[in-house]
Amino acid sequence: MKHLKSISALFIGAALFVGCSNNAPASSVSKTVSKSCSTEVGAMKMKFTISAPSEDANIDHVQTGIEMPFSVIKELVGMTDISDEEFKTAAQKDDEIYKQSVASDFGVDVDSVKAEFTEDSIKLSVDIDDMDQFYEIANLPEDTELIFKDVAEKLEAQEGMTCE
Repeated sequence: MKHLKSISALFIGAALFVGCSNNAPASSVSKTVSKSCSTEVGAMKMKFTISAPSEDANIDHVQTGIEMPFSVIKELVGMTDISDEEFKTAAQKDDEIYKQSVASDFGVDVDSVKAEFTEDSIKLSVDIDDMDQFYEIANLPEDTELIFKDVAEKLEAQEGMTCE
């Protein structure tokens, strides 16, 4: 995934700045399908969850999640002399920097990026509404139809990608 290296660089820069139900009859209720695919570059993890009304329908929702351990960020920026807890505290104060970096790289509004700090990492998630953005983020050919089963197949075929 070409964006992982870019996002990693953005994290480094930032670190320096320290189902459903309704009343319709069962036969008319469609089941939403989803698939999660993830990949790793070093210790950084990226996950896509795609959803659609059916396997033959267009994707109607994509969520992207990125996770990077504090220890990796600290090592990359040469800040190994502080504890993960100290780094976490500093990172939480500057969570907007991380969110802005991801929003810029994904071409989304910063308000659509959510940040979560765990014991040892930062997790950022983005809901993608503009499917044109998904082509680039997921490294899909532009002529790919966003039919759920086709996209799932292309994601599964990408080297280093694991889907469930």
